[in-house]
Amino acid sequence: MMTSHQWEEIPYETKFSITYTVAFFVIAELLVWAILGWALAFALFLCGVVLAALLVLFLSMAGLTKEAERNKDDMDDGA
Repeated sequence: MMTSHQWEEIPYETKFSITYTVAFFVIAELLVWAILGWALAFALFLCGVVLAALLVLFLSMAGLTKEAERNKDDMDDGA
């Protein structure tokens, strides 16, 4: 661990450089996590949309199948 006396011995330019380098990497890491978070949220949203579309498709197919069976039964009864 660096003592305050050792820190004071470091030239101003070096302290300035260290501070801004650390700040840059902290901000860069936060940006990366923010982008990854938004990408994950968007991917989950798209999965939900696809699953909802598949559910509607399957339900409508089941409904159409039942409707076709009813129409077939009606045609058989009418013949």
